[in-house]
Amino acid sequence: MKKQQQQQKKDNKENEEKKKDEKKEEKKDEKKKEDEKKDKKDEKEKQEKPNNQISKEDAQRLLDALQNDERKLQEKKKGQKVRSSQVEIEKDW
Repeated sequence: MKKQQQQQKKDNKENEEKKKDEKKEEKKDEKKKEDEKKDKKDEKEKQEKPNNQISKEDAQRLLDALQNDERKLQEKKKGQKVRSSQVEIEKDW
């Protein structure tokens, strides 16, 4: 009887240790999953940032295009002013 009781105690201890080990493993797995999720989020954020920004060359091209449009508009306005000032006014005095 004592041997059986001792054997049961050993088995119980082993089972408890196994359960503890399993819990530890589960916690490790959960932690790994959380870390992977964080990594994925970080990667997504890193990938999204370049999409929201334009390259230096693209920015320069846009500025050049705006400057050209502005210059053309200013020249057009100056041409209209010159035309309107060329009309002769007859004086009636």
